[in-house]
Amino acid sequence: MRIACRILHDAMAADRDVVAGDALGLDLSDDLPFYVLSVRPARRIGPERSLESELVVEILQTWPASFDESRQAEFDERWRARARAKAEARRQEDAERAARP
Repeated sequence: MRIACRILHDAMAADRDVVAGDALGLDLSDDLPFYVLSVRPARRIGPERSLESELVVEILQTWPASFDESRQAEFDERWRARARAKAEARRQEDAERAARP
């Protein structure tokens, strides 16, 4: 199952679909780290006695937090600045890769 976790993480990290992230309760817009901890099948009997197959996925995303609002604002700004720097570095790498013959 570790392979499934890696595949799902890599696909989500490459796509960074903000709408999908919102549906999952994740912030994928600022390049915040997230981890796919588990991917497993689940089977149950549906309301009409039919077999239902589903996929259960556990995803963890961390965000520094404080009960002090001023400290929280500082955490948020520092985190977003770091995410912006990483995103800019990734854009530059992509541009350099595209410019290579």
